[in-house]
Amino acid sequence: MSITAKEQQILSAAERLFLRHGYEGATTNALAEAAGVSKETLYRYYPTKDDLLSAVIEAMAERRRALAADIVLPPRASRRTLEVLLRRFAEEGLAQTMRTESLDLLRLVVGESTRRPHLAKPLREALTGGGAVRRLLEHAREQGLVHKDVDAEVAAQMLGGTLLGWVFQHGLLAGTRARTRAAIDIDEIVRLFLRAVGT
Repeated sequence: MSITAKEQQILSAAERLFLRHGYEGATTNALAEAAGVSKETLYRYYPTKDDLLSAVIEAMAERRRALAADIVLPPRASRRTLEVLLRRFAEEGLAQTMRTESLDLLRLVVGESTRRPHLAKPLREALTGGGAVRRLLEHAREQGLVHKDVDAEVAAQMLGGTLLGWVFQHGLLAGTRARTRAAIDIDEIVRLFLRAVGT
């Protein structure tokens, strides 16, 4: 979904303000001022502050989908190719998620999700690369690289949950002491994952 330059201008300013001041602290006056637009223009694109925060999260999800878009299993692939693609997804996803801005946005959404549960869906989309791992595993199953009785959705959640658990422990809950992705052994995680689901 393409957006106009004006929408991008508003979204960039909104992301900065939401991360700096939280949902309640980012007033519509401040959001309009930071974006360099009138409140009328802000409301024309985003009728409520809720709509604006949802759009910020959706933009994050879109960046993650784009990141995973080319992680596709070629025909007649080897197990090694599948392993390389899963590792790449994990490495790139963690690198993106462990960025300070991404962690701050995750903290904001987790904090707001009780009052605004609709924010959880695009967050889940963002964290899973738009179902890229599920699709990858479905193709691997079709090619005999994954056991035929493996539920690709459940397996993708298993891998994603492992990575997300690490993000929570060493990113979200670590405050300013968040670790780099080098502290996680992605090779071993992918090896153990494929040992469980692979043929």
